[in-house]
Amino acid sequence: MRREYKIITTSSAQNFFLTYYLLIRYFIYKKFNNKKIKRGNLYKEYKEYIEKNLKIKRDYFTHNINNLDFFFKKHNLYDENINALELGSYEGNSAVFFLKHFKKINLTCVDTFEGSDEHKEQNFNEILDNFNFNIRNFKDRVNIFKSSSKNFFKNINKSNFDLIYIDGSHYAKDVLDDALNSFDVLNKNGYMIFDDFLWDFYTNQNDNPIGGVKTFIKKNFFKIKIISVGYQIILKKL
Repeated sequence: MRREYKIITTSSAQNFFLTYYLLIRYFIYKKFNNKKIKRGNLYKEYKEYIEKNLKIKRDYFTHNINNLDFFFKKHNLYDENINALELGSYEGNSAVFFLKHFKKINLTCVDTFEGSDEHKEQNFNEILDNFNFNIRNFKDRVNIFKSSSKNFFKNINKSNFDLIYIDGSHYAKDVLDDALNSFDVLNKNGYMIFDDFLWDFYTNQNDNPIGGVKTFIKKNFFKIKIISVGYQIILKKL
């Protein structure tokens, strides 16, 4: 039976201490790693690759590259055989990054290609066309599911993933559902990366991704390790 968790409220004492804990982790990570992260040049290289090879109308991804590159190098992931899942692919910007730089990756992309609350004015026929164009050179290593994440997890075979990138619906309840379902199919010592952890769209702060992620962390605090906290948050399954 699907577990039902309520999004934690700002009045919760546990929520206050968890927020304070994550804030401390954020500043510690920033203090000790910022200089190392800024040294990376992969951001510039990938931006040039996009301009020459991809159709990207809205770049929601590349600002994360230097931090991700630091994480991937620190944990020696680039050369590993990686079975990865991406929830929310949009135009394929992040998917192409993974496929280009992880030579041994097998990537599953899940997206409705219908958009969410923040995409109401966008043409998703064009976005889907751009996605298909952008992944054209990597089709032997990518599986595509035009589906909601809920239906994907309902019908998935018992696949296990080493890396899961969560960037689908940004509504807290949906983020929480994606986190819970992803955790069930994540291998031990696998990683979950939540994009837009600090994204601020909904008026109620706990309706944003941070509300869903904090609820997930609260329920699984002793089953995970927090690797980094910033605009994205990265967790490891213990």
